[in-house]
Amino acid sequence: MTNAISYIRFSSKIQEKGDSLRRQQQLINKWLTSNPNVTMSGMRFEDLALSGYSGKHLEHGFGKLLIAIEKGHIKSGDYLLVEQIDRLGRLEATDMLSLLMDILKAGVIIETLGDNQTYTRESMKGGQLYLLVGQIQQAYSYSDTLSKRIKSNWLSKKLKAEKGEFTKMQTPWWITNHSDRYEITAENQTKVNTIIDMYLIGHGASSISKALNYHPRPHVITKMLNNKILIGEWQEIKNVFPVAVQESIFYKVQGRINQRKQEHSSTSKATRFLSGLVKCQECGGNYKLKGGTKGTLTKLVCNTSQHSPYKCSNATSIHECLIVFLYLETRGNALNRALKNSTNNSNNDELEVLNIKLSEVEDNINKLVEALLLVSGGSDAITTKIKTLEANKKTIQEDIASTKTTLSTEDYIPYEDLKDDEEYQYRILNDEQFIKSALIGVNYEIFASGKSATCEGVKLEYLGLKNKNLTFSINGEEISYPKVKALESRYVY
Repeated sequence: MTNAISYIRFSSKIQEKGDSLRRQQQLINKWLTSNPNVTMSGMRFEDLALSGYSGKHLEHGFGKLLIAIEKGHIKSGDYLLVEQIDRLGRLEATDMLSLLMDILKAGVIIETLGDNQTYTRESMKGGQLYLLVGQIQQAYSYSDTLSKRIKSNWLSKKLKAEKGEFTKMQTPWWITNHSDRYEITAENQTKVNTIIDMYLIGHGASSISKALNYHPRPHVITKMLNNKILIGEWQEIKNVFPVAVQESIFYKVQGRINQRKQEHSSTSKATRFLSGLVKCQECGGNYKLKGGTKGTLTKLVCNTSQHSPYKCSNATSIHECLIVFLYLETRGNALNRALKNSTNNSNNDELEVLNIKLSEVEDNINKLVEALLLVSGGSDAITTKIKTLEANKKTIQEDIASTKTTLSTEDYIPYEDLKDDEEYQYRILNDEQFIKSALIGVNYEIFASGKSATCEGVKLEYLGLKNKNLTFSINGEEISYPKVKALESRYVY
C-alpha cells in the first residue's frame, strides 16, 4: 500500500492568522482526490510558525519526519506532500540539498503541489536536479537578504533608542503610537493599574480579563505581565517608552509569577484558600482535597503521591480541619511579618526588585557560559559580557546586604497592636485574597507528612478518634476536638 505523508510549515505567527495553513491543506486534499490509489497516512508533520532559514524546524516536525524515514516508518514508494520545495527548508544550498537527497535515496517521492513537480531518486539523474538546486538557492537567497535587512533595521532602531531618539516600533496595546511620540492614555493607564492590582491580590489572567469584559484577552494579559515595556524598557535600554508601572511593582509581579509557576495544585474551591499554602514535607508538592462527602470529614493529601507515587511515597491523608486549626494557631506570626513588610514598604520593595534582578543576572551569566562552551576557541565578546555581568552581580549583592541591614533596624507596628484597627481587622476577617496574598508574601507554608504537620515552629500530630472527638497534640499538648464541631466548621476559616 502506497501512503502519502503531509508536511506543512510556515514561518511566523502572523501567517498563523492568515491563509497559509488552509491553503496548504487544501492543496493536499486536492492531490489526494486526483490520486485515489494513494492512502493518506496517519502520520502528519507540522512546523507552524517555525523558521526554515534558521533550521529550527529540524528540532521539531521536520526533524521527526527525517527520523521516521530513517527508521522505516515512511517507506520507499511513499509520497511526501508539500506546497513548495522551500517549505522543507531555506537552508544553505549544500545543507538543504544533502537533506533532500537523503529523503530521495530512501525511495521517498517528494511531491510539490504548488508547481506540480515530482522529485524521485531517478529524476535526479536528469535536468530536474538543476531545477531543484535553483529553487533551493533562490529560497535561501531570499531569506538571507530578508534576514540581513531586518537585522539592519533592528540595529538602527537600537542605536536610536540608546541615544534617546524616538524610533517608531510596534507597541503593545496600552501604548498609543503617534508619528513622533508614544503615549499612554488615561483609560489605558487605568486598565493597566487594574490588571496589576488584581493580579497581585491573587486573581489570574482569566478572571481579570472577565472583569474587563475580555478587553484584553487572558493570553494578552499573561504576555503583558512579563513585558519590560511596562517599565519603559526595551532591549535593556531604559526610557524608550512611557512608564506604565513603577519598577518595584513590576518586579513584585515577577515574584508572584515565579511563585505561581511552582504551584500546580488541583484543589477544589472548598480549599482554595489553603491551596498553595499546604506543602508535602517529603517532595515539596502541594496538598489537594480528598473525600469530604456528607457526614465525613474532608481530608487533604499530597497531590504528587496520588498521581506520581514513584516521585513521592507520602500518600497518608490528614483531616482538613486539623490543618485549619494549625493555620489559625500560626497565622498571627506570619501576619506580624507581613505587617512589618508593609510598614517598611519602600525598602521591602527595593529588596524584592534587587533579588529578582540578581536572579536575572545569574540566569544570563549561566546562558553565556553555556554558549561559550559551544564556541570553538572561545569568544572575546562573550567573555567581556560575562565579566560585565559578574561586576553587576557583585553590585546587586552589596545592595541587597545593605537593604537587609536597613530593614532589620527599622521599627514596625506589632500585629497585636492593630487588633483594634477597624479597617485592618475587617480585611483580616473578610478579605480572603488580602490575607492570602499577605501570607504568600512572607513565605508562609504548612508542611505535612503522614498524620502530622508543622508551621512557624508549631507541630501538630493527629493521635486518633477518641469518644467521637478528634484527638491531636500541639507541640506535645493533647487537645480534643468534637467531630460534630469539625463537620460544622469545615469551610469556616
